Amino acid sequence: MADDPGGVKAQEAANKKADKNYTIGGVSYTVDQETTNQLVLDEAAASQTRINMKLAADEDKKLKTYFTTEEKGMAQTQSDLRRAEYGTIGQQDRLKEGVIGLERRKALETEGAETRETAQTVGAQTRLTETTKGQQERLTQAEGLQESGRQQRETQAERYVGERGLEATRGAEARKLTAATGEQARETQAERYSGERGLVETGGAQQRQTQAERYVGERGLASTVAAEGRQTQAEKYAGERGLVGATGEQARETQAERYAGERGLQKEGGAQARQTQAERYAGERGLVGEGGKQQRQTQAEKYVGERSLVGAGGRETRQTQAERYAGERGLLRTGGSETRATRRTEGQETRATQAQGLRIGGSETRKTRRTEGGQARALERTRGGETRRTDLQRESFRRYKEDRDYSQARSATRV
Repeated sequence: MADDPGGVKAQEAANKKADKNYTIGGVSYTVDQETTNQLVLDEAAASQTRINMKLAADEDKKLKTYFTTEEKGMAQTQSDLRRAEYGTIGQQDRLKEGVIGLERRKALETEGAETRETAQTVGAQTRLTETTKGQQERLTQAEGLQESGRQQRETQAERYVGERGLEATRGAEARKLTAATGEQARETQAERYSGERGLVETGGAQQRQTQAERYVGERGLASTVAAEGRQTQAEKYAGERGLVGATGEQARETQAERYAGERGLQKEGGAQARQTQAERYAGERGLVGEGGKQQRQTQAEKYVGERSLVGAGGRETRQTQAERYAGERGLLRTGGSETRATRRTEGQETRATQAQGLRIGGSETRKTRRTEGGQARALERTRGGETRRTDLQRESFRRYKEDRDYSQARSATRV
């Protein structure tokens, strides 16, 4: 017993004693206690392994649920931020439209006030001008009547001396003048028609050339715009489907407020236009009334002067009739010669001036049409280039925002 303290060896020997029988498939098995304990330990280890795997699966499911919840929260936060951004954009657009409408209404009010003040000033100045014109016409008419009476009295002394010879000379000179005038008129008319036909032909050719170049430029621009539009349209609608709801709501609200501002602007413009029209008509009615008054006063004074002139003329005619036609024959002959020379010179100068004017006008018109066509084509090219650059920059910025949002979402998910 001294070599086996506590009976450990005796207990181990008892444990190894075959005291358990198992029958499996008609065969009996005898298992000692140590083997039984090993089986129990294996069963406990397997149970613990199953428990550990279940706990690991539960933890993995909780972790995935947590990540999914965080992703949904991140997406919800981004959606809220986008909605807030669109709401702010819509609010700012509405405020901008309101300010634009207010400024337009103020501009219309100022324009209406300035127009009315201008109409009043024009009416006042026109009335003053008409008054002064009437006074000057009456003074001129009185002086003309006095001078006419004096000149008639001076010339009546030479009037009736040889009236038959004077009438013959007058007829001959009149026939010569009529022939020269008709010839000059026909020549001038022919040259004018020739120049006008040349101008019309040149203008038509330039218009057709400009029209052809404009159509070519427009077709090229249309094809370029269509190609760029088809290319950018496919990329534009890629990321906008999720934003259509919020954008449509903001657009409808903005459109409603824009229409309200435009209706107020139209009402204010109509009121200002009606007020301006009323004041313009009032000024025109005052101007017409003042002009009629001045004309009636001038007409009355003219009739008074003419009646006095007729009376004085009759007396002077009867008094000086014997001295009237003394020297008019030579005067008419000289006057006819000078008139024919003047007509010839005027015809030559008129034809030269018209020809030069037509040449210069046609040249300048063609230059103007060419310049206008070139400028219009350059404007269309510049407008198309700027539109394409703007669309490209907008699409690049949209892709950058999508890539940034996706990168932020992935970073938040990994964390």
